[in-house]
Amino acid sequence: MDPLLATLSQTLSNLHTSRHLRPTSATDSITNDPLYISLTRTVDDLERRVAKLSAAVERERVVIESGREVLGRLEGVRECVGHMAGNVPVGVPLGRRREEGKTRVVLAEMENHGEEGAGRGDTKDARAKETAAPPPPAQVKKTVNTTIAPVTVAEFESLPKYQVGRLTLPKLNTLISEFTLLLHDKHTLLSLPPSKMTKPQRDIFWEHKKHHTPETKGKMFITEKDVARDKEVFSKSAFRLDPMGRSVVAIMRALGRIREVRGGGCTRMVVL
Repeated sequence: MDPLLATLSQTLSNLHTSRHLRPTSATDSITNDPLYISLTRTVDDLERRVAKLSAAVERERVVIESGREVLGRLEGVRECVGHMAGNVPVGVPLGRRREEGKTRVVLAEMENHGEEGAGRGDTKDARAKETAAPPPPAQVKKTVNTTIAPVTVAEFESLPKYQVGRLTLPKLNTLISEFTLLLHDKHTLLSLPPSKMTKPQRDIFWEHKKHHTPETKGKMFITEKDVARDKEVFSKSAFRLDPMGRSVVAIMRALGRIREVRGGGCTRMVVL
């Protein structure tokens, strides 16, 4: 655009110079020639148009510079959002927190009950308690981990490019959240009393027991068949073992979030 404007300016300057040329005789002045008058008007019109075009080009240049500045700010915002998405849990189920809260409440009630019983007992009971062996400590059922921690920015940047593919950090953590929901829903199903289970749920329960191995003892796991189950029967999770889902499983395995245990015609994805 700039070379074109320079050429137009030079041409107008030459025309402007030619317009002011004067012959030796006043009667033969070119200024009286109708063609000259028409040319003068054309030159003036072209000068106005060039001035408008120059102003428009300058405005566009300002807009482009402003766009570059905005783009730089957006890059900074993108980095901040990526960091937040990588370090804040996305949709972590609350089941584990509720179970831990219930355990604390039960222990507190047991302690209060013991204190009240000691206060109401007679002297003979008190002496018997002093001489008796102390009761064994109350056993608290170990909480099974059903949560996969989201991937941080540092972990994401350390992954090989071929393993990440087209996955972004927010998309990766969203899929991990769906995987966590699948784990949580299966753990909830397995915690149901058998009398309250439907037939499909009991089938899942006994199939889970069948796939237990020493490597899965005390740990939560799901199988590839669990992922493919009907959502109405098992879980509303959107996680699927399509190419992107298998990439997420490989990333979780590489980062030490899960471990795959194979055997008996079944692949178990065990939470570590």
